[in-house]
Amino acid sequence: MGSRGWEHVTPTDIAQMQQRAVIVPKKPGKYRNQVTFIGDKKFDSKKEAEQWLILQTRECAGEITGLKRQVPYALFVGVLAAWAVRHSRAGAFLRSNVWFMRLALVEFGLLAVVMLRRAPAHNSVVAREFGYTLIAGGCVCLLLLTLYDPWVSRLFRFRPLMALGAISYGVYVIHPVANWLSHWWLRGDLPEVSSWREAAVMAFAFGATLLLASASYRFFERPLVRLGHRWRY
Repeated sequence: MGSRGWEHVTPTDIAQMQQRAVIVPKKPGKYRNQVTFIGDKKFDSKKEAEQWLILQTRECAGEITGLKRQVPYALFVGVLAAWAVRHSRAGAFLRSNVWFMRLALVEFGLLAVVMLRRAPAHNSVVAREFGYTLIAGGCVCLLLLTLYDPWVSRLFRFRPLMALGAISYGVYVIHPVANWLSHWWLRGDLPEVSSWREAAVMAFAFGATLLLASASYRFFERPLVRLGHRWRY
């Protein structure tokens, strides 16, 4: 199929792809799924295997890139940090060697900047598997510094930062909608920052996000949290 676009994929092509799938003869599962193999890759259902073949076809056609069965996540870095906090010897080492975490934070930051600047795109393999992992490592170092470095912990006790932390989930949820609606209402265009006018619209969207997130925290999130604390489970 090579260079043909996805719109030219025919039922015959799909049938030929399905012939590559090998169904393991066994009793269907709870949801009547049939374990299917394509080469050495195992899929829990025939439908999942067919979807994988379709995605492979789209990758060959150049419509998608970086196809993988599992998106990589840098969760293990957080697991190590949690272990270090709970482990007495590791915590004692971090407490007495704050310079180590400071140096690691700077190194993670510099490596992440270099890696992401050289990455061909924000969703490229280089960015996903290395750049974002470096960012995760830097964030873990920063969190550990708030526990063991008195200077950093004092900085993060700054009241405006604490207030921003309280409404951070609302900011995370609301900011895309506020950003898009602000640019559509004031500029009639998609969000972009290439002039002072567009930067002003972005600043307006940021202010609107903070106001809406504060209102959400006061009238919705905090009452629900208080209600939840009344129950023991």
